[in-house]
Amino acid sequence: MNRDFQYLTELIEEFFRQRRVGRSLSIIEEQNITGWEVWFQVEFANFLSQHHSMPEWWREYAVEFDRRREKMGSFCRPDFIIRKKGWRTDAYAALEVKQHPEASVCFYNMMKDIEKLPKSGRHLWILGLSGYLVFI
Repeated sequence: MNRDFQYLTELIEEFFRQRRVGRSLSIIEEQNITGWEVWFQVEFANFLSQHHSMPEWWREYAVEFDRRREKMGSFCRPDFIIRKKGWRTDAYAALEVKQHPEASVCFYNMMKDIEKLPKSGRHLWILGLSGYLVFI
């Protein structure tokens, strides 16, 4: 398993297991709140800042892709760049977040982002949030 994917999966699972997050998601559902992607990003940033693995993280940091494989669109600004303590300084996981109340629309938006990405050796992981469904 790719170590980026494994680490991100562990972080995301731990984030959603928090009782406080569950209560917030219940309120979001009960009150039919839409557009809660920003709430997630703020809460996830807070979670990363306090996580026991002490990751370094940045928001919307420009990442350059390998120009040898793609001449145009060689930069991307994922929602999160996360580097686990102990990883090489140039090793990180890039995470983009998409949220929509309809799972099919959320998944479609995730696919549109994948199509925009330069073809490179770097991985960008996309987290889709739709109701209580989470796609990565």
